[in-house]
Amino acid sequence: AEAGEVMSAVRRACKAFNSQITVVTAGYADYRRFGGLGPEALVDAAKISRSDVVMVDTAIKDGATLLDNMPEAELADFIALAHEAELEVALAGSVGAEHLPVLFEVGADIVGVRGAVCGAGDRNTAIEVGAVRRFMAAVDAQRRAAAPTTVSVAGHSARPRSF
Repeated sequence: AEAGEVMSAVRRACKAFNSQITVVTAGYADYRRFGGLGPEALVDAAKISRSDVVMVDTAIKDGATLLDNMPEAELADFIALAHEAELEVALAGSVGAEHLPVLFEVGADIVGVRGAVCGAGDRNTAIEVGAVRRFMAAVDAQRRAAAPTTVSVAGHSARPRSF
């Protein structure tokens, strides 16, 4: 309930500034590691606040990925619950090209990456054009084999709604 109240205030402030802003309620796939909000509570907060998107990322940047923290079945349940609430779903958290088949399969709408498009896969280095091209080639290959979604590279969304 508290998260819903906070996100409602965030939404009101964002929309007052610019009604076209997309509001994202974000939480963490590794919530169990620090007592954060679980997926159901996160979706509830997004519904209460009328956010546009609900997202999970990893809070602890120790190499554990999104899928290390939320298995495929849990991600699929989270996405189904969010889609039922008419929310788009963004997934991030040490995501690489090797995760694309699962992310397409579970129905992610948006996938966020950073390390996957940086030099040597190190999120603490600059984004590299070649790494972006390789990642997007992997996305294109997966797109030919699966359903649509969207990719966000370090906060820059690559739309339309077809990954």
